[in-house]
Amino acid sequence: MAEVLTEWPSIVRTRQSRYPWSEWTNGEIWKVTEGQDFDSNLKTFVQGLYAYGKRHGMKVEVRTDPNAGIAAFRFVNGTQTASASESVAPAAEEE
Repeated sequence: MAEVLTEWPSIVRTRQSRYPWSEWTNGEIWKVTEGQDFDSNLKTFVQGLYAYGKRHGMKVEVRTDPNAGIAAFRFVNGTQTASASESVAPAAEEE
């Protein structure tokens, strides 16, 4: 049952982030795979990257391969302007 309090309780926030943002925002290029590194669909994950970047004043560069469920991304300081239109398909090996 609900109760009235006379002061705020000392509650420690224990929620952990779903993703390792401190690692992923270190400026390196990261490649993640749907089903291994994230559970949402690729489009939703990429939208989450842009939202995180906007909330934290970072630009995020993203390349996706929808057929493979792969996203490659990098967070950098600055304004978010990158698009997700380019593919991250592996480059052909030269012989």
